[in-house]
Amino acid sequence: MSLMLENQGIYDLDEETERDKRVRAVKALTKEMQFTLFTEVFNFQLRFVKLSLAYQAICGMIDELEHLHSFRERNGEMLLPSTAYLE
Repeated sequence: MSLMLENQGIYDLDEETERDKRVRAVKALTKEMQFTLFTEVFNFQLRFVKLSLAYQAICGMIDELEHLHSFRERNGEMLLPSTAYLE
């Protein structure tokens, strides 16, 4: 865990004091608290990956629609032809 804190590299003006404070805080956690913390961090990272993949899928669909020229603009209005590819 202290290695993870070292790799963050986010410290206040007094880096040594801040680093020691974070390491002491992590060492003070019980095993159950550490497990809960790691579980929360893992779930957060998993949600981030899922959202990133969903965003990339949406961007891919938009790019494909733009490539196929499915949307048409006329007089400032977006028109969607009946043959548009929407999945």
